[in-house]
Amino acid sequence: MTIQMSEIPHFLQIAVGHHKNGRINEAEDIYTRILKSHPDNPDANHLLGVLYHQTGHHETGLKLIRKAIRIRPDFAVYHLSLGNIFLDQKKPEKASLSYQKCIDLRPDYAQAYLNLGSAYDEMGRLDAAIACFRKAIESAPDFASAYNNLGNALTKKEKLDEAVFVLKKAVELNPGLYEGFNNLGNALVKQLKLDEALEMFRRAVSLHPGYSKAYTNMANVYTLMGKQEKAIACY
Repeated sequence: MTIQMSEIPHFLQIAVGHHKNGRINEAEDIYTRILKSHPDNPDANHLLGVLYHQTGHHETGLKLIRKAIRIRPDFAVYHLSLGNIFLDQKKPEKASLSYQKCIDLRPDYAQAYLNLGSAYDEMGRLDAAIACFRKAIESAPDFASAYNNLGNALTKKEKLDEAVFVLKKAVELNPGLYEGFNNLGNALVKQLKLDEALEMFRRAVSLHPGYSKAYTNMANVYTLMGKQEKAIACY
């Protein structure tokens, strides 16, 4: 069935609804049908590229998102999605260039600052990462993930008082952020507040029972406390 140009926004809306709700096959079918009728529609190329990236077909996703950028180079979110693929491919240098392009186009884009900070973190550029996470918070003051990443980076820099303060803010903003409780626990361990750290790790696994990092961290604390049986149980 041929999709008319005027019908594209309607079909994209339906496809995005399927996509957001995990109905991947239905979303893929509509994106593909749009592109069969209109191969140069940038949104359909981009969204199908994101879908392929999310389902592990990174190279196909890369090609589609690059095509979307060639068609519409001034749309920030396309560059964000391109950076996300590079970051998942463990290519943080390439990811950082895409995120920076995104920020050049949209200087208040908090998610782009967050992702650029994550790329810098992977590159070992902690000071640059911290600056980006602060910019993300400046752009979106209630952005829990930005507080979480900032706190984690500050812990690595041994700025523990600020790290604890920031991580507490992260879990206050998002009480379901299990990674935040785990990171807060790690900062408290470095402050030798072991009982408080254990409570944070327990919160993390109560939110995500399959979160192995928190069980390992809990076990390490029990080992430090000389409670070997509890450590073994956690391991």
